[in-house]
Amino acid sequence: MRESLEDRELKQVVLEHSRWLTSQGREGRQAQLEPFFAYAPQLLAIEIAEMDLGDSRLPLADLRYARVIDSQLVRVDLYGCQGYQSCFSRSNLTGAQLEGANLTETIARRTVFDQANLSRTVFSRADLYQASLRGADLRQACLAGADLGQCDFSRADLRGADLTGARLTRADFSQADLRGAVFWDAHLKGARLLQADLRGAHIAKRQLALASTLQGARLE
Repeated sequence: MRESLEDRELKQVVLEHSRWLTSQGREGRQAQLEPFFAYAPQLLAIEIAEMDLGDSRLPLADLRYARVIDSQLVRVDLYGCQGYQSCFSRSNLTGAQLEGANLTETIARRTVFDQANLSRTVFSRADLYQASLRGADLRQACLAGADLGQCDFSRADLRGADLTGARLTRADFSQADLRGAVFWDAHLKGARLLQADLRGAHIAKRQLALASTLQGARLE
C-alpha cells in the first residue's frame, strides 16, 4: 500500500521533533501536529513506534484506532482527545494532560502515566495491565470493566472514580486517595491498600478481605 502525502509529511514532522528534543532546541523543529488531525481524518488509525513526541500539543485530537507503541509522550497535551480502541502500550506519558479524554477499550499495557492528569478520563473496558499511574490525577475517571491487574496507583488521586467490575488483581493502591470511589463487583484479590484513604468508598467487606494488606488504611 502506497504511503499518502499526509503520512509522509507527518513522519517528517515527527523526525524533526525528535531532533529538536535531542538537540535541546538547537536543531529540528517542535512538532505542531494539530493540523494533521484536524484535516486528515484518514490518519485516525495512524501508527507511531519508538518516537519522541514529548511536549507536543494535540488537544481534542481524534486518535481512534491509533497505535502509538514504545514512544515518549512525556507532558504531551491530549486534553479531551478521542482515543477509542487506540493502543499506547509501553509508551511513556509521564505528566501528560489527558483530562476528559475518551480512551474506551484502549490498550495501554505497561504504559507509564505517572503524575498524568487523567481526571474525568474514560477508560471503560480498557486494558492497562501493569501500567504505572503513580501520583496520577484520576478524579471522577471511569475505569469500569477495565483490566487493571498489577497496576501501580500508589499516591494516585482516585476520588469519585468508577471502578465498577474492574479487574484489580495485585494492583497497588498504597497511600492512594480513594474517597468516594466505586468498587462494586471489582476484583481486588491481592491488591495492596497500604495507608489508602477509603472513606466513603463504595466497597464491600468481602472485597476488602481479598486484599493483601489494609495496614494503615482509613475506612471510616
